[in-house]
Amino acid sequence: MGKRAGETAGQDTATRKRKRKSTDDATGAAICDDVVDDIFARLPTRAAVASMVLSKHHRRLICSPEFRSLHFRLSPPAPLPHPHIAYVATVSTFHSFHVAGGGIKSSNSPMRTLPDERYFEMKYVNTCNGVVLLAGPSKPPTTCVLWNPAVADDEKKVTIPTVDTSHYQSQLWPYESPGDYRVSILGLGYGRRTKAYKLLLLLWEKPRVIRISAHPILAYCKELLVYTLGTVGEQPRRVTLLEQGLYGGINQDTLYINGTIYFPFGNSEILAFNVDDEEVTRIDEPGSKSNRFQNPAPFELVEMSNRPCLVKNNGRNVSLWLLTEDHMWEQRCVFKVDKYLSYPQTRVVWNCSGALVLYLYDYYGDVNLFSYDVATKKLLKENLSYHSMPEVSDYALCWGYMPTLVSPGSIVGELSPDEDGRCSRIRMVGISGKPDNEQDRKNWQMTALNTIRFMESLIPILEKLSKTQDAV
Repeated sequence: MGKRAGETAGQDTATRKRKRKSTDDATGAAICDDVVDDIFARLPTRAAVASMVLSKHHRRLICSPEFRSLHFRLSPPAPLPHPHIAYVATVSTFHSFHVAGGGIKSSNSPMRTLPDERYFEMKYVNTCNGVVLLAGPSKPPTTCVLWNPAVADDEKKVTIPTVDTSHYQSQLWPYESPGDYRVSILGLGYGRRTKAYKLLLLLWEKPRVIRISAHPILAYCKELLVYTLGTVGEQPRRVTLLEQGLYGGINQDTLYINGTIYFPFGNSEILAFNVDDEEVTRIDEPGSKSNRFQNPAPFELVEMSNRPCLVKNNGRNVSLWLLTEDHMWEQRCVFKVDKYLSYPQTRVVWNCSGALVLYLYDYYGDVNLFSYDVATKKLLKENLSYHSMPEVSDYALCWGYMPTLVSPGSIVGELSPDEDGRCSRIRMVGISGKPDNEQDRKNWQMTALNTIRFMESLIPILEKLSKTQDAV
């Protein structure tokens, strides 16, 4: 019995060794990794990031470029709170990203700061697949920053190659060649068919002297350019020559939605740039004709229900139009402007289960929140209990934001030599970096905190309206 028991124990040991050897075999490990990748790639971003603590092997898998690409294709929609407000608070050289809706101390409110003097004067442009685009001044060299707030210490600065304008004749000063041309960054987009990230650029001429006239010329827009990121030796190339140019600036409030970049153009048009085909479609503003010599039409381009939304104001009425997928305008509401509002501008529009909430401010800085019932066509003014309103320049709303693992380094074609070391710093909540100057740090904290409190104060109002509409 003892001998047989010893033989049995020896056989069990040999069996375990064979199983361990089979598991450690290259083919077996590859199959195991494929299964793990397929499972974890279907998790939301936060769950995938949290799973890295399981082991170093899991962290390496999740941090690999292959997994990030797979996760981007297979992961479900980001579990952000509903309703929520994603925004970038800006003061001096500091940019901080926030999501209101889960409470200031909640894990549903990710926060990331980007304090660096290199990003001085950079402004928020748009978001694309979880990556925030900050653009610098148009003076050469033109630069921008790609920043993923969901990944700690993950940003890349991009310098646009110089555009050769020596062959251009000045449009403002015909006897002077070349003109003083500048390049501005209009937006970041992703081509789902070509799987390429591209920057949409605007080439424009800056006048040396501003002419005093009934219609002073501030800029002359020349053409649209596109610059593909991550390609060695890539140069900006022409997309379209703007017809006879355009006097006046282009509004840089751009939206990226489902492979298309939208932005206002001139007085009464919106341009839609298809990132894959690199084609531009002109969309007329509803109910108006183009006239490049008239004063700019009072309208704003925002996002609602993942579609471009245009808000018009003629001084008497405010109307809201939603752009359908076939580029047709659908009017959602119209209401009279209150007499105490001086040409209000729309900051944001929310769709709360049938109630439209409009956040308006006028030229005097007064802020008003209105709710419009689509069914009854009633307009109500909501009470804003928070009295310390942030300045409009202190923040920018991030339309269509969703947390992803998309790395700015992979977008520009750069991979970290120590991928494991860099990715081990990934976390969804926390503050990376602090201002060096104590006074700057205090100013940044007060301004950011003021903005955070205001945004959080809007969430209960939106939740109340959503519940009221659901109960009807």
